[in-house]
Amino acid sequence: QIDLARTITNQASVAIENARLFERTQTALITLEVRERFQKSVAQSVAALTAQGTAALPEVVRILGEAAQVSRAYFFEVYQENEAVYWRQVAEWNDSLAARPAPGAAPLPVARFPLWLGKLQQEGLVSGLTRDLPEEMRLVLEPQGSQSILMLAVAQPVAQVVAQAGEV
Repeated sequence: QIDLARTITNQASVAIENARLFERTQTALITLEVRERFQKSVAQSVAALTAQGTAALPEVVRILGEAAQVSRAYFFEVYQENEAVYWRQVAEWNDSLAARPAPGAAPLPVARFPLWLGKLQQEGLVSGLTRDLPEEMRLVLEPQGSQSILMLAVAQPVAQVVAQAGEV
């Protein structure tokens, strides 16, 4: 009976290790698939931007939105007007399954979002699940039905534009 118990224990141990290895393999495969999807999307975006310039931004936002498997994606640019700095929506993509209509394209004063500005200046990005963000951020994202955010500083750093406007 002791030999039988050892055999069963050894088989259970091997089965558990195999399950762990299978799980790690599946995770690695998913990671590779996601990486490949993003690499392909970035290559398509670069090609579109190279061929069409900024006229390709709506297509680029669509490509990246689909790659990220999100319901909405936006591209905002930073601009200065009368000593104030704003974010202006340049391109938007909606998968048409989004529950609420996308917000209007009214410029957003950068000064209204000090937490976002600070994170963009320090880290170059803002990211997270909407429910886990500070209230200031949730108040903007929740009415849109946004469940998460990824905001990247692209090209000219926001800090540089804000500094040029004299707001920092």
